[in-house]
Amino acid sequence: MLDSEIEALGRKKLADYAAGAMPIRVSSINRVFSQAGEVTSAVVSMNGNASDGSGDYINYRKTITSADLPEGKTFATMSAGALKALAKAQLVNDTKVAA
Repeated sequence: MLDSEIEALGRKKLADYAAGAMPIRVSSINRVFSQAGEVTSAVVSMNGNASDGSGDYINYRKTITSADLPEGKTFATMSAGALKALAKAQLVNDTKVAA
């Protein structure tokens, strides 16, 4: 398979994911604490399987640091749902293929 064909296939799969062809579920959210008992980061693990029968899947683990949080937010004010949404947004960003 040529590199251009692999790239085209990769772009199609990412477009399918962005269009919802691969539902992503969060399997865990783990908060990491410092010695002082403060949350220093959160590790969000996600996985998904393509719904088109291709057998494609993704396993993704993202460490979210305070620098990744929206302005004015702390780990104390971020709900599990907010961390999930942030990790999913970062998944989309991390898997982008340059045009």
